[in-house]
Amino acid sequence: MIKQLKQSRGFTMVELIVVVAVLAVVILTATDLFLSMVKNQRRILIQQEILSQSSYVVEYMSRALRFAVRDDDGECITAATSYQITQSGRGIKFMNHSNNDICQEFLWDPTTLKIQESQDGGSSYSFLSADNVLVNNFKFQLSGDVISDTTQPRVTLFMDVQHLGSAVDEPRQIIQTTISQRNLDE
Repeated sequence: MIKQLKQSRGFTMVELIVVVAVLAVVILTATDLFLSMVKNQRRILIQQEILSQSSYVVEYMSRALRFAVRDDDGECITAATSYQITQSGRGIKFMNHSNNDICQEFLWDPTTLKIQESQDGGSSYSFLSADNVLVNNFKFQLSGDVISDTTQPRVTLFMDVQHLGSAVDEPRQIIQTTISQRNLDE
């Protein structure tokens, strides 16, 4: 009976090592799972920010580009056209009818990786894209702006957006949309 009491007083070294090993595996798995969830949440929040900012920019430009009118006098752009591509496709200039026929321009600056806007024909610019978003590539393509082609003028814009400070494998948003003039080109 005395022998039985001595044997049941504690755990053996092997049992303790097995318990510690199993506990370590459980803790490491839980930590890895937690870190993975935090990384995925960060990625989703970055992607949400990119979508929010790029949606704003695209909607703002689309609204303005829809109200472009033909510049018959040539005050803003080449006479008898509605849009003029500038900076080798990185910019577009037009008369915005919804904003008192101002000469408006949207332009991508490859140095700052930001989209800029001018509402005075290109004399001064202000940033349209947010500080925490980089526009890696941006281009306009124009079709149907010649009066004789009987096609409604359309502007297609291409934009590659990434969050500032993101690694190469972080989310990017590539957007392409086509905008047509609200009023028929007559």
